[in-house]
Amino acid sequence: MSGKKPLRESLKELLEQDGLSASQIERLQQRSKQARKTSRLFGLPGISLAAVAVLCVLSFNIYWLSYQHDGVQARIVNEILTNHLNDKPLDLTTDSIEDINRFFVRLDFSPFLSTRINTAGLKPLGGRYCTLQGVIALQLRLVTADGRTVTYYQSRFDKRYFGELPDIEKGAEPGVVYERGVKLSIWRERGVVNALAQPVEV
Repeated sequence: MSGKKPLRESLKELLEQDGLSASQIERLQQRSKQARKTSRLFGLPGISLAAVAVLCVLSFNIYWLSYQHDGVQARIVNEILTNHLNDKPLDLTTDSIEDINRFFVRLDFSPFLSTRINTAGLKPLGGRYCTLQGVIALQLRLVTADGRTVTYYQSRFDKRYFGELPDIEKGAEPGVVYERGVKLSIWRERGVVNALAQPVEV
């Protein structure tokens, strides 16, 4: 008798390791069932769409493992998550990027909203000073179209402190990490480290 676990059970264990809650795992399983039903309606093999979902989850897990074993990247991820979850008071409350530029004069760069932030329709609520890797940084609080709050970080990029980061101006995709129920995207743009922390959606 084979000692291999069923795919469903193995996937559930994998998701639990990645920090997803039981309710999030259940929602993902429900979507997988729906995908199999949809594939049968269109005459596709039942495994096709479900397999795609599994491969996506596995690829994210592999990406997280690569971060987990890189000391610098792991420290950056932990620092951003700590800032995100602490939810400290803002130094400035505003929905204007111009006000943010005028207020945060101690930064050695001009704050901006990344093209990825604008595309996602996120709007500023205000910001506060913080640090990343001992380098002064800006933490902005943003709001989604449906009223959820996310945090967005910027700091001047310096390879000595931040190592290698994906440069989206050179066609790279942001690094994505899932930890403690948070999706963290991190990238380099215009010589600045950008990171977005938001609750995981399943």
